[in-house]
Amino acid sequence: MRASSMLIALLGAVPVFSIDLPTGSDAPFHKIVNDKTCIIGNSVWDATLSGSYARPIYYNGKDIVDDATGFYLSYVNNNGFPWLAPEIVDAGNDWIDVQFTNDIARFHWVIHRGFAGAYQYWSNQRDFHSGHTYRKDGKLPTWDLYYSGTEVQDSTVQFSDGTYVSKYDWATHINIPEAKLWGVYGDDVGCWFIQPSQEYLNGDQLKQELTVHMEAQTGDTALLNMIGGEPWLWYLNDGSLSDAESRTEKEISAWPYAFPNADISAEYQSRAGSVTGRIITSDSRAGDTLSVFLGDNNDDEFTLNQYAGYHYRTTTDSKGYFTFDNVRTGEYGLFAWPGEGSSLGDITTNFTHFDIAITKKDKIDLGTYTWEVQNRTKIWQIGTLDRLPCEFAGGCGPYGHALTDDAPADLTYTIGSSKAEYWHYVLSNNGAWAINFKLNNEPVVGASARLTVSLAAYAARCYMDIMANGVVIGHIRSMASDSALYRSSTVAGVWRFLEYTIKPGTPKKCSNSIKFTTTTTEKWKGAMWDTILLEWE
Repeated sequence: MRASSMLIALLGAVPVFSIDLPTGSDAPFHKIVNDKTCIIGNSVWDATLSGSYARPIYYNGKDIVDDATGFYLSYVNNNGFPWLAPEIVDAGNDWIDVQFTNDIARFHWVIHRGFAGAYQYWSNQRDFHSGHTYRKDGKLPTWDLYYSGTEVQDSTVQFSDGTYVSKYDWATHINIPEAKLWGVYGDDVGCWFIQPSQEYLNGDQLKQELTVHMEAQTGDTALLNMIGGEPWLWYLNDGSLSDAESRTEKEISAWPYAFPNADISAEYQSRAGSVTGRIITSDSRAGDTLSVFLGDNNDDEFTLNQYAGYHYRTTTDSKGYFTFDNVRTGEYGLFAWPGEGSSLGDITTNFTHFDIAITKKDKIDLGTYTWEVQNRTKIWQIGTLDRLPCEFAGGCGPYGHALTDDAPADLTYTIGSSKAEYWHYVLSNNGAWAINFKLNNEPVVGASARLTVSLAAYAARCYMDIMANGVVIGHIRSMASDSALYRSSTVAGVWRFLEYTIKPGTPKKCSNSIKFTTTTTEKWKGAMWDTILLEWE
């Protein structure tokens, strides 16, 4: 804690109503300096909050912010959250809940006696030289490194040897079991966000966000938390990743918190201990390795972007069974699609069920759901329809800027002999990609075929013509762009599902070809593949 000599001219906290506060020299505290500044903390740490920033922040007597911008919050239109109207709104023998209020929201710090950190509900610092996410751990680029290269994109520079550094290389998924901890750390200090539950985070299993990076404009090390609701833990330590991981497991085991607060509804603790169910297909296949999402009810928003309610994510076992734990009561929608490696990656229909009622019980069994499939005859398929490019060359690898440069302009793939890894994960350069295949028999008279083109991401502008045996069957023109490709992702962005009918008489016995010919592309943009599937109607 800062020396008491540095806490001069401070006024006592003035709660709005009478609250019995913790006592003792090690009690957590909130002290008013003036009408614009206050100090909060305990015997381990304290932070001075003024304007929209918290700085300095002392941990065991050392200022961990130094000359960086400081701890801050940012919300709609990049407005900073001002630390206004501070007050202690709740307290116990060993904790206080300090609330800040403006015309947009309230933000709480729950500070416990002697605890290195604070629980927050409703980011940022410096001289942390390393970052950690579940995908990536290591040294962050330094400010002088950014300025030794040529800026080619926001927060992205190229060096004389042709390599790049981008803050987007540190983007990561936030809604999968591995993504429960991220932070920045140095030789003797660590600053972490711990997510004991992901129920209040937006989106499905494929949601990605930027969590840690070095700010190219200021040189600050940034730690980001894209908040959506209930408590998480901001945790400070001596820079030990193993300690942060150990603390994470303790927080997960304590979830849902018996959380003292003045701002969370009573329904927070109204839960079903477990919710189970099973998915099978209408052609009698078990729903093996399906991604299952319990999300917003009667909502036409893509699961990737759902934000209104609470969200739960899991994967089915080999027999199609799934389980969600500690589900808050309410009405939900149930969604599923093939996960990575699923044997059901040839299903093109949607699985969606609304009005799933979750009540307060130890266990809820939703029973068995039947997923109606498209009932067509498969001719061939490249990859699987799992919204991911992991089977293809470069797909689902380490994030990195300009990896689209490695994509071939021309590619020929032969059904029956080429392997999925020969197909590249992204089409990004002008040229032609051909899929050659043979039909052993004459097509049935009057039979049409259906070509499914599923994209894991798309960044405009990428225009292409799609032809079957030289006949144009469709086009891909400028769809709404997502940022996955030019922001370093090799995994996924916004999923796109396209279908094209091939008229009777076009497919022939013996040699046939499907060709994707690009007519317009832009550097570092393009189409990230999920699957290409050809079926008889």
